[in-house]
Amino acid sequence: MSPTQFARLRGALRVMRVGPPAIALASCIGLSQAAPAWGQASPYPAKAVRLVVPQPAGGGYDTIARVIGSQLQTQWGQAVVVENRPGGNAIPGTDIVAKAAPDGYTALMGGIGPNAINPVLFTHLPYDSVRDFAPVILVAGSANLLVVNPALPARTVNELVRLLKAASAKPLSFGSNGTGSSTHLASEMFLGMAGAQAVHIPYKGSAPMVTALLGDQVELAFMTIVDILPHVKEGRVRALAIATQRRNPLLPDVPTIGEAGYPGGESTAWFGVLMPAGTPREIINKVNGDINRALQSADVRQRLTQNGTELIGGTPEQFGEFIQSEITRWSRVVSERGVRSD
Repeated sequence: MSPTQFARLRGALRVMRVGPPAIALASCIGLSQAAPAWGQASPYPAKAVRLVVPQPAGGGYDTIARVIGSQLQTQWGQAVVVENRPGGNAIPGTDIVAKAAPDGYTALMGGIGPNAINPVLFTHLPYDSVRDFAPVILVAGSANLLVVNPALPARTVNELVRLLKAASAKPLSFGSNGTGSSTHLASEMFLGMAGAQAVHIPYKGSAPMVTALLGDQVELAFMTIVDILPHVKEGRVRALAIATQRRNPLLPDVPTIGEAGYPGGESTAWFGVLMPAGTPREIINKVNGDINRALQSADVRQRLTQNGTELIGGTPEQFGEFIQSEITRWSRVVSERGVRSD
């Protein structure tokens, strides 16, 4: 699925989200009520559900997992236990779910790193990122912003590119949340499109990356709007472009990457729920419907969208197609830019 196709998908989903409640929830309720005989004998869930987050507490994955988990807990009357298993490029935590019993009681809050970048960056994962998982739902996305330290004399993307090309003797540096992260590959994609070079300095997560940018240790970066928005608002960093196909209402004066001259340079950090392959389709459908319902909640919208997160939703099939398209897309970037996992 190309960025344009994904934008169309989100547009269709947006129609569902803003329509009359009875219409907006119709498909969700239909899914959750597609109840087989098993549901009558042993209602799902009959016990606590474990939602594994392969990232540290407090980050985007964790925040979304806890907000959605809280809503599901209310709907189900059963605990949803968010379990953080960080480290190792999210591989150990993801592997836990890949090897869990396919009974609906273990799920993964996955995303672009674990499910689309790791498969093309690492040649020997302990699991197959497609074969070993059943997509449930694409929950949300957080667009990347191209930002620079205000000390850098660039107020537009074209001015930045000229500086990058003029600094061949002493290249500028760009930071990322880590080698192979979505922020790293977004930068690599942009540099490839611009025909420019910069020195990559990886950090261990978004917090040290922000500190480095604010401290003028790196000159530029792609960062998710969730991580950098407060600093942009305060003028501590300068946003040159947002890597989406339309402007963000929270930053209406910041042009899109296409408007800045680089169409096709869109990149979004996305988050979605997956379960082990072989999980009964009836359970997948129910969880999908219940999360779609949760995304309609005013509480969820208030807690997640105020920082720039976009709620998405949709079907398991749409999520599966999207994952495949993302794997293809980032595989090309990794190959063309010679990105290594070390």
